Amino acid sequence: DATWLPLSIDLDAWTNELPVLEGTRPRVVHLPSRRNPPTKGTHKITPVMQRLAAEGIIDYAEPEQVAHAQMPGIIGTADVVIDQISGDAYGAAAVEAMAAGRLVLAGVHGTRAKMPEPPPILDVDPTTLGDVVRDIAAHPEAYRPRALEGPAFVRRWHGGAASAAALMPFLMSATA
Repeated sequence: DATWLPLSIDLDAWTNELPVLEGTRPRVVHLPSRRNPPTKGTHKITPVMQRLAAEGIIDYAEPEQVAHAQMPGIIGTADVVIDQISGDAYGAAAVEAMAAGRLVLAGVHGTRAKMPEPPPILDVDPTTLGDVVRDIAAHPEAYRPRALEGPAFVRRWHGGAASAAALMPFLMSATA
């Protein structure tokens, strides 16, 4: 009987006009908010992405200790943002990356079916992550449309209006 309360972000802070998936190698970024414990699956993401980078398939960045004010610049220059592969949800980093028009990878298998609209996130887990990123590198044009769906999705569900609508019944019942 739960009600989904979408997180809201400042859309203007994440608007990005840089092209996505048009370079010679995709730039993949993973920005865990915490490394210990590795709640996002960083301990499984890092070795796979480092191996793909060593093979010359991707450029990989996993910056540490990033101030939130720097995040739009880091995410805006990425092609692919890996949010988390250990759970079944997406968080603020995924929403911000979608708002910037970046391709987002996260474990969302169960969440997707429960949402009013499936997010334009590629569903990955530790066993599929490497193959999915290899395919993105080999066929970027096939993935570009998914990345470009992100800003409109975020505007609909994470721009504040959907959060206000979810809260309204509770606020109205509290005043009755």
